[in-house]
Amino acid sequence: EENAKVALKLQYYGDQSPFQFTPHPNMSKPDFGEDLLKMKNAGKPYPKDKTLGILKWRFASKDDEGLVPLKVTCWPEANGDGTVTGMAP
Repeated sequence: EENAKVALKLQYYGDQSPFQFTPHPNMSKPDFGEDLLKMKNAGKPYPKDKTLGILKWRFASKDDEGLVPLKVTCWPEANGDGTVTGMAP
């Protein structure tokens, strides 16, 4: 459980950044303002064996898509049970 208590230092993109970031409500907003991502309650660990989105980000510009750190291609395919979505990085 002690290993689940971490803080992440984020890269500062500047005030004119095309990125918009939103931390999870359980994350400390004052620390996030200092480019640090950690739980509000420092004594509470991240949940184990559970997926938790702790930071959402949005690229709010069409000027230079080369800045986006992740590109995902998706394609839906119908099968007998429904639809399967294939994904590739």
